[in-house]
Amino acid sequence: MRMFGNLVGQAAGAGMTVDSAGRIHYATQIRYPKAIWHAYWDKNNWSSPSIAYLIAQYDKDPAAAQRIHAHNVRLATRNGNQLVMTFTNSPGESQLVLYAMHRTLEDVAPLEPLPT
Repeated sequence: MRMFGNLVGQAAGAGMTVDSAGRIHYATQIRYPKAIWHAYWDKNNWSSPSIAYLIAQYDKDPAAAQRIHAHNVRLATRNGNQLVMTFTNSPGESQLVLYAMHRTLEDVAPLEPLPT
């Protein structure tokens, strides 16, 4: 199944996780518009892909010089309703840096805390 439609050119590394509602989330970097894209499987269909982090709108986009060229995307769930995404800058750069972003899913209930 082509979950991202006509979007092609995946870079190395992608992440998957499951939220407390049982939805599977997938994030990866795709080229042009170059961005980290996110979609989720809601038991029957993939959602429309959305941009989680824009890198370049088009080839030779001058704004891309100010953005992180994300690689090695990973995804995790925290508290059942928070997506945490990590990625690195381009492996060709002189220093490899790890970045993290997070988002709370408003339509998913958080997990009940376990007693201590």
